[in-house]
Amino acid sequence: YRQGVPKDPRRLALCKLGNSLKKNCLTTDMAESLDYVYAFNPYYSYPNTEDSIRFMHHVNAQDYLLSFGAKCVVVEGIYAKDGQTAKLKEYNRGCQYFSVELEDYMYYRENLVNVYANKLIDEWEVLLLIDSHQVFSNQYWLLDTIWATAHYKSVQLFDNFVKLNDDNSTRAINRGSLSHYEKVKYPKGNAGNAWALEKEVWTNINYLPDKCITGLCDTCLAYAAVSSPAVPFEEDMFKWGANSSNDPYLLYSIVPWIRDAKKHLNGSQTYLKTTLYHFEHEHHFNWSSLGHAIDKCGYDADSLARDETLFLRLTSPC
Repeated sequence: YRQGVPKDPRRLALCKLGNSLKKNCLTTDMAESLDYVYAFNPYYSYPNTEDSIRFMHHVNAQDYLLSFGAKCVVVEGIYAKDGQTAKLKEYNRGCQYFSVELEDYMYYRENLVNVYANKLIDEWEVLLLIDSHQVFSNQYWLLDTIWATAHYKSVQLFDNFVKLNDDNSTRAINRGSLSHYEKVKYPKGNAGNAWALEKEVWTNINYLPDKCITGLCDTCLAYAAVSSPAVPFEEDMFKWGANSSNDPYLLYSIVPWIRDAKKHLNGSQTYLKTTLYHFEHEHHFNWSSLGHAIDKCGYDADSLARDETLFLRLTSPC
């Protein structure tokens, strides 16, 4: 479908063989590529009990993804030292399941995606990062995503964002950051929630940004996506990192990644024409308290270490 070539059964067969041969396959139907679209869903929370709204949304999201043909990868982070046990392992056998014991109390979402995307590197071609408490208005969003990632280096999977209350009434309506950028040349709006990248892009940008340990990884991905080699926002980002008491890590972790990723993304970005509906849920992660703790302890480029699996750990005893 990328080059509009006629379907050749011999080339199509290569798509099913995997490994290095898969790179030579050709298809004309996006549905034929569904086997290589992987949605990575990290889950970790306090408490990690099965009676929370957040937990319900997460297990519902597994069925939702599978119903559209995406491969579902569940990564459950468990604080075993605090008595937590695995809760998601048996919920849906249609999803690949992994668990990891967590030691540090930081924002792990993108890091856990990177760790297990790297572990499954030979299996997927398109990576989906979608918060597990949302649904799309466009029922063809997954096929649209496959087409978009074949033509653009970074794809945000919505143009409008609707935040719902507990009773599913509308709390707020906003635009996606890339949709907003199209109008005002600045990536305001919702930066996170749903993104897609092809494997080659993910590799070239040195994985998803994941060193933003109090959140905002999705924000720096949005900045990098709209930035040409002459980034108009880098100066603002330095001010943001230098002056924000809540995010003192920012200057060390986010801006360097943006500076490098923009060279590969080169402004190649798009968004899908769909509304994303966000269900209300408990908030188990306290961004501001971690930000104040980092501010108190001090933070620099050596405060995080990455092991051979890409997993991040804090190195400061404070």
